[in-house]
Amino acid sequence: EGPNMGNCCSSDAERTALLLSLEDGSVVRAALSKLSLFDGESTDFKVAFQAKAGPLCEFGVNRSPDGLKPLTLADAKATERALRRHELFHGGVQCLFAAWCTLGGAKAVVVLTSLGRLFAVAGKVTTTCHATQLSSAKLVSAEGELRLTLAGGGQWDLASSPAAAAQLQQMLWVCHSLAEGHLALAHNMSRLPMHLLPPQSETDGNLHAAYTMHANAVGVAEPEQVLANADGVSTALQSIREWSATTEVDASKWKPALLGPLAHGLARNERFVAFTLKDAPVGAALADLTPMLASNRRLVALTLSNVGGTPSSVSALGAAIASNPLSLLSAIDLSRNELGDAGAIGLAAGLGSLRAGLLAEVHLGGCGIGEPGVCALLNALHSQENLLQLSLGSNCVGGSGSAHLAALLPKTPKIETLGLGHTMLDADAAFAPLAEASDPKRPPLGALCSLDLSGLAWAPGLLHAVAQCGPKLTSLSLADATHTPDGRFLRQLLCAAAARPGLDLDLSTSAPAALVPVLLSAMEGAALPPSLALRTGGALGDASVVALVEALTHLSRAQQPGLRLLDLSQCVSQPAAAISASALPDDTALGMIHDLAAAAKNGDVAPALARWRLSVPQGSEFSAAQRIASVLALIELVRTQPSFTTLRLAGSFSSLTPLSDAPAFGVQLCELFRFGLANKEAALTELDVSANRMGDAGITALASALRVNRTLAVLSIDNNAAGVDGLKALHLALKGNKKVVALPLPEDDVAAALREQASAYKASLVRELDARGVVKSAYMRGGYVNHRRKDQGLEALKQAKQQQARARINKDKLRTAAASVAASVARNQEVAQVKRAGKDARAESRLAAQAAAAAKKAREKANKLRGQQKQTIWLARHKLLDAWTRHAKALAAQGSPQPWYADWHQSWGKPYMSPQGLASALRAMPLEQKESWSSLKEQAEDTFAAEEGLDAQVEAILNEERQHRAQAEWHDAEVQYYGMLSTRDPASVSAPPVQPGILQSAVPGKERPGQFGMGFRTDWARRYQWITSQLKSAIHTDPPADYKWQGLARAAGEKEVHAMVTYPQAKAVEAQASVAMGLPVLQGADAGGATYGADGLPVGTALPYPAKPVKDSVYAAPPPPAGKPEPPRPVFAPQTAVPVPPAQTMLIVVPPGVTAGQQMQVQLPGGGRVQCAVPAGAVPGSQIQLRVPAANPAPGPPPPDVPTKAATELYKPPQHKQYTYTNRKGTYYSDSDHLQSGFGGQGDYRAYQTFRRDQQVMGSRPYQYRHYSHTYYYYDPLFFGSPYYGFGHPYGWGLYGPAYYGGYGYGCGYGYGYGYGYGYHGHNNDHQNTQDNADGQGEG
Repeated sequence: EGPNMGNCCSSDAERTALLLSLEDGSVVRAALSKLSLFDGESTDFKVAFQAKAGPLCEFGVNRSPDGLKPLTLADAKATERALRRHELFHGGVQCLFAAWCTLGGAKAVVVLTSLGRLFAVAGKVTTTCHATQLSSAKLVSAEGELRLTLAGGGQWDLASSPAAAAQLQQMLWVCHSLAEGHLALAHNMSRLPMHLLPPQSETDGNLHAAYTMHANAVGVAEPEQVLANADGVSTALQSIREWSATTEVDASKWKPALLGPLAHGLARNERFVAFTLKDAPVGAALADLTPMLASNRRLVALTLSNVGGTPSSVSALGAAIASNPLSLLSAIDLSRNELGDAGAIGLAAGLGSLRAGLLAEVHLGGCGIGEPGVCALLNALHSQENLLQLSLGSNCVGGSGSAHLAALLPKTPKIETLGLGHTMLDADAAFAPLAEASDPKRPPLGALCSLDLSGLAWAPGLLHAVAQCGPKLTSLSLADATHTPDGRFLRQLLCAAAARPGLDLDLSTSAPAALVPVLLSAMEGAALPPSLALRTGGALGDASVVALVEALTHLSRAQQPGLRLLDLSQCVSQPAAAISASALPDDTALGMIHDLAAAAKNGDVAPALARWRLSVPQGSEFSAAQRIASVLALIELVRTQPSFTTLRLAGSFSSLTPLSDAPAFGVQLCELFRFGLANKEAALTELDVSANRMGDAGITALASALRVNRTLAVLSIDNNAAGVDGLKALHLALKGNKKVVALPLPEDDVAAALREQASAYKASLVRELDARGVVKSAYMRGGYVNHRRKDQGLEALKQAKQQQARARINKDKLRTAAASVAASVARNQEVAQVKRAGKDARAESRLAAQAAAAAKKAREKANKLRGQQKQTIWLARHKLLDAWTRHAKALAAQGSPQPWYADWHQSWGKPYMSPQGLASALRAMPLEQKESWSSLKEQAEDTFAAEEGLDAQVEAILNEERQHRAQAEWHDAEVQYYGMLSTRDPASVSAPPVQPGILQSAVPGKERPGQFGMGFRTDWARRYQWITSQLKSAIHTDPPADYKWQGLARAAGEKEVHAMVTYPQAKAVEAQASVAMGLPVLQGADAGGATYGADGLPVGTALPYPAKPVKDSVYAAPPPPAGKPEPPRPVFAPQTAVPVPPAQTMLIVVPPGVTAGQQMQVQLPGGGRVQCAVPAGAVPGSQIQLRVPAANPAPGPPPPDVPTKAATELYKPPQHKQYTYTNRKGTYYSDSDHLQSGFGGQGDYRAYQTFRRDQQVMGSRPYQYRHYSHTYYYYDPLFFGSPYYGFGHPYGWGLYGPAYYGGYGYGCGYGYGYGYGYGYHGHNNDHQNTQDNADGQGEG
């Protein structure tokens, strides 16, 4: 039991077995007498109980071949009786082999179970061994003789029929491979066995076991191969281990046929709180998820975006949601699926059945829903007062939907995001009623932060919507209006925007010619908005840009605060020509720019061009001058406005698919960098100039500006056709600039540059092949040589080799420059974090105080409510007993005496009725009297159910208090972390090492010295043939992998927690044992220089399975006999890393092949090596402690003053009480809604959002500084060194099981390595008093 519950464990006393359920992978207990290895009427193998244990493999066999004689039914029954009496036989296993054999000269029935144990039965079990104890199983003759050699000495000599002996050998090999944790598949079985670890209930809640069994049930051929495409190799086990790190299931890359088994596995799973499926062609198979939605009681977020959902499949999902009364679904995203009205109505039925106040997010954008479907959806949301986000964009709301929206919005006062873009919404019908019936002090949209009204007609109703929003509104989109408004509407809109300093106003349009004049006119008599976005798809033009920017600059000077953000992305087309002033001094260059801008305004640029002696292609003179004028206007805005912090000038150019007509500013932005950005007076903190086709010249000018600028922190530069020169300049600039903390690497530019070098590399190979052909053709028969042709070929060969070398060098330079830029930005991020650590510590301290105050307030509220309920509950219980007494007297008066009631009342002895009393009364009640007491029984059940609801309200408030308390602890830990950071010196932070990803690949056609002979003995013909074949092979295959950009990874080993790790092909190499850094590493090298471990995988590869069988499981081999050292075990995987304790003690894992008494070298963490002897009793895989001289640790961040919490934490949610009391309508009461919710019904949603925050914040920290809120299950894979395997330990809040009537609740938990704590909560059955003692609760 315990951590090995996936294995079958028999109890000697009870003779019961623990079994894995076929339904959900949970563990159940069954009596051994109910289990059978064989069918009751035949010798076919069968497990009679609907559960089984062991490796859970389908071997595709019903019975073994006949051995020395057929196995009869009597033989099978006698064999099973003998097995049941043996202490090592486990019930519920699957029989793999059973046949008559000869063992040691005596006949016996040999049985092999799915747990890998081999039994020999002759009346009783004569001998037994486990597959892991075998070192070999060899067929010594064709007549069916099989020799099994035991690793500890001894052997079994079996004889049976040839077919039986061969099958037994095969089954033993499979069991041995599975038990050793090696993913091995046989090729001659009708169904291949699959690898399955013993389920870790703390990690995945038996999801892998449940999925495997349901996949087997539907006959999936390869249930472990789950990816829908060939982009990589991933197994179900690997995916589930990755999901366990985040408690989020993401099946976007899975095959649609496997969603059904996965949904069945998740039906009863309580470990995962989110399910995601995005951009996958699922189609009608979406309905396979119904088992999960119909039964899961822990799922909070469901994302099914762009998966080809149909109306019927979505309706099935809605019906499944409606059938689950205990659903906790709070966030639903079905955007970009063809729901139609039918699907929307079916989904609305499910949403309407959810508990009131549960839903927080509903995203249904682009689902093709018409007015009937929208009305049904909006009606279903009327009870969801806690709704935070609603997206209905790109559907038809229409007039009737607008009226329903007007009725819904007053009932959702907490809504923060409202998406109604491109919905044909009637703004007057939707928002005008809000203005008429709203309270000015509490507007109905007072909590709204983002409002999307794009693609609608600008009507007065839009102004009503803005007026009903509070100061929290930060995003307002009115883009793509269906017609141009008048100046009065725009003036009112600009004034409303100016009243909200944090608002981002989006007025983007595809027809700016009509909007810009009206906008400029409206701005003259209105307040300036703090932010303005005007994206036009290249249709705005330079003249309109100049007019708009100059107007904004003028208004910013006159008003305070001025303009904060300007977004002119995709506003102008690519220029036909550009005028460069890089060769001129600053004053002269600025004078030329002013002169050309003035000439562009006058409409005559020829004199200015002649005056400055500029040569511009004919026909592009005026457009080039206009672009200069646009850039000059932007320069003036950046230089003169201290409030202007964000400028977005992104274009549409793509380096991977370059188009000449894509909107872009071009290289003329160099002047903006030179005269606007390289200015100490500029306040710009964010700049987006991506997709502008500036080339290396533009990136170099930007790098020059960064040498001076010290305000810019966020920068975007991708898709500018940059190369190695631009990246080099950027790297050199960032060496001295520590302010830029957000600079996404120009991935597309690097990929395009590498693709260009790959083409040059391929072309050089073709040229080399042709040149070698020319050289060979110069040598003719008879020794005649055409020297002229030979020289031409050699020159061409030289040029081809030079081209190949240039491609390789440019590739390496490009990758090195990109890695250097990434390292510099990472250093800047750490410097910025250190600098603001003091401020962050003070902010976290304030938040901790607020959370503690909220927890205290919730506790006081719960105590007050409990006190108010006490009298109500007491009176109701007394009235119940009085009613029963009166009813007994009334029946006696009618001639039906009730002597049983008098006896029960005397034995009960209390003046009130309780659930225990009701149960005892019903037991004492004669059967013929039950009908006359049925009404009182129902009344009592209704009363007790109402009491449970009252208690559940208290528990909901206490749940809020627990979450607030957990948040306070989280913020307190943040204070300690930032306090540690504040002690560091920002100047001492260095750039982290970043791998450029350069591969040292062999040059095609380069032979080894002497490969084809030396001197005159050289075989020139064979050499030429080998070289040309190598070149042809390289030409027709992809270039080396480093010619393709795939992103960078930290060299320090900080892998992305959620990154998919593929299975590399195993490779047999000669291994040599060595010890480094106190941890064993089996290493071997092949000719290519790659280093492999003992399992044949490259060293450093994250393993998809643990290094050894789980301790104390049936897979673990018994200890070796006394006096005999354990022989070398077959090695299938290297040992997992063990954290090395500090100071003078090291933990050493004995590597395979090293036995007691042998010497091995240990490398010390501080440098140097020591020689040590392996002590007696140590076996490969065991740990030993080694005392070594204290090393001087490298200087680093000091530890915090208080011990940090363990990186893995487990929060087990309170067990829901399953109440059976019903009212007269037959509906069930359950307080699970209140127990797990709190916060008005959204406790689980808040906890899930907290979980996502913690994952995002802690993912980039060293593991010793990670901590999490006490919510859900936090599995930190990096803490234990393996992304897929670790042991979770509960910490902080433990089990919390309140018992309402009789008994008590308790809470307990322990922190791994930190001690043990407990908490107590008692609530007596009489409600006479309440006692709480939570001093130890949450303390580990």
